[in-house]
Amino acid sequence: MKNNIFIDKICNMLNLKSITTRSFVYLVDCILLGIVMVKVPGRNAFKLYFTIFSLCKKTLKECLDTPIVQKAIVDDKNMDFYLQEELSPDNVDSAIQRILEQVPFVPAQNISFEKLISFLIEVTKKDSTISSNFVLKMKIYRMIYDVALIRNDTETAIYI
Repeated sequence: MKNNIFIDKICNMLNLKSITTRSFVYLVDCILLGIVMVKVPGRNAFKLYFTIFSLCKKTLKECLDTPIVQKAIVDDKNMDFYLQEELSPDNVDSAIQRILEQVPFVPAQNISFEKLISFLIEVTKKDSTISSNFVLKMKIYRMIYDVALIRNDTETAIYI
C-alpha cells in the first residue's frame, strides 16, 4: 500500500486535513489538534504522535516547529506503536484503531473551546508525563490563555 493511500484513509476516516505530508490536523479556534508521523532513524517505520499546535506565533512555520503537546501513540503493551513504511491494510487499520482509542475528539468534530479547555486542564492534572513537567504545564496554560485573549474570553483568561 502506498503512503498516499494511508494519507487518504486517515484523512477520510478521521475527518482530518493534511497540512504537510506527515501532519494531519483539524482546527479548534487557534489550536491545531491531530496526528503527526515521525520517521524513525535506522528503521523502516514511522512513530505516530497526538500533537497540539498553538497558532499564536508570527508564522505558520514557527507554530508547526514547536508543538505544545506531542504524545506517542502506543500499542497494547504500552510501547510505542510503529507504522511500517511498507504499509499493509492490517497495519493501517491497526494504526487507525490505536488513534481512535487514544486521541480525543477523533474523528474530528465541532467541539467547543470550553470542552477543549476542560480536556487540557484534566490532562495536565492526570497525565504523569505532563503533571510532573512544570514547563510543559505552563506552555499548555499559556496556550489556553493566549487563545482566550484572542477570543476575548476574559473569564477564561482570568481563570487560567
